[in-house]
Amino acid sequence: MAGTPVTGDLYYEIDGKLMEIKRQLRQKKGYPFNPYYLRLLLQSVIEGTILPLGWKTFRFLTVGYGPVGWILNELEGAGRQVTSEAKDFMWSDAFETSHDAFPPLPTFTLVRVKVGDLGFTERPTTLELFERERLIRLGLDLCPTEVGPNIAIHYDDQPEDDSLWVAMEPSITPDGHPHVFFLSNSERDGLWLRLEYIKPERLWGLEEELIFSRYRS
Repeated sequence: MAGTPVTGDLYYEIDGKLMEIKRQLRQKKGYPFNPYYLRLLLQSVIEGTILPLGWKTFRFLTVGYGPVGWILNELEGAGRQVTSEAKDFMWSDAFETSHDAFPPLPTFTLVRVKVGDLGFTERPTTLELFERERLIRLGLDLCPTEVGPNIAIHYDDQPEDDSLWVAMEPSITPDGHPHVFFLSNSERDGLWLRLEYIKPERLWGLEEELIFSRYRS
């Protein structure tokens, strides 16, 4: 992974925060917080494994247990309805699974994030929101297509009136339009897995929530 040059105000801001930590450690009355937690936190920063404040791991998801037919049966067993568009896409060549992968099966660390938590102050377009270079700098990445149906199997406790987009490379369906997976639950309709059309210029609300994968170099 290529490094990011740190210069100017950003450099001095980070350097200032590090100096403040040193100042707190040197206080005669002692460090005012938990030094063991600080040590763990700094080590995770050094290793690049820390999530930004407020970002929590949503699920550890292992995929590849079965082919498309197995996935659809598991969705039915979990009470998750699937739209015809989503089913057609899953049976198409554009939908890739890890079913034939050699062990161990891939496991993804998924993070649930609001659009506004990604540093946007104005509503971004789909192209801006899914820009991989920017996501990787944040420690995130787009999900493989198989994550959507697989997380839908395990998210059978999705709260009512909850909706969640799967951040993935938009897949072009036979109608020529880009789509991504969308999970929803409502009192009237129940649990659904949909394949939703998203325009490249679509403006995303800052409160909308998506699932991203943690970046793996």
